[in-house]
Amino acid sequence: MRQPLNASGSAFVQANELAQSPADLAGSMLLLQTDFDQWMDERFELSSSQRTQIADMDPTFKATLAELIARELLAGRTIAFAKTGNTEKLRDKDVYIFSSTQQSYSFDSDSMRKDEGLQILITYR
Repeated sequence: MRQPLNASGSAFVQANELAQSPADLAGSMLLLQTDFDQWMDERFELSSSQRTQIADMDPTFKATLAELIARELLAGRTIAFAKTGNTEKLRDKDVYIFSSTQQSYSFDSDSMRKDEGLQILITYR
């Protein structure tokens, strides 16, 4: 069942991806990295303009986006996804990718912790 391309739809798709067997998840992530357009179209209810925008996306940016999404999901982590601005009236948009690594050290337990994350933000203008 395809989902809307919004925060709740993204969360639903991610939950379904992460609920798959490791082999099925790996196959899905391979599709994501080799045919981003098809992967998106199979999982999200895309308008014709969204399909066109995805198809026309810079290939390097699209490959980077697919690689980062696959890395997060294969590691069992979810991705924060949000849209800002009035999507009904504004049609021009920018896509931002925030990839982060945070490290912390605990003196009490003498241990280091490393957390990674990914956030995708679409802003309309």
